[in-house]
Amino acid sequence: MYVYQAANAITSTSGSVSLSYTPSRIDYTGGSAYPNLSVTAISKFTSGSSKSRTLSSSEYSATYGGAANSYGTITASRNSGSERSFTATVTVTSNATA
Repeated sequence: MYVYQAANAITSTSGSVSLSYTPSRIDYTGGSAYPNLSVTAISKFTSGSSKSRTLSSSEYSATYGGAANSYGTITASRNSGSERSFTATVTVTSNATA
């Protein structure tokens, strides 16, 4: 009699993206804020288990939009008002698994 174990194959892959900026506020004198991007891959397996890991920047591509330039940086000039807001977007593409 032979006993075989089926391969624990990946059934699905998803991910999560976290984008924040340093500094989190640009004061009225102007300046720049720089992106902190974290991308996590999540794989689910036929066994029902799952695994996640944070990807290195070489494992994904990020395209920034909104107020952010192509590197994700937001730059603001001097402002006489007390507040202003910006919206930055990021689209992440990856084929990595956990």
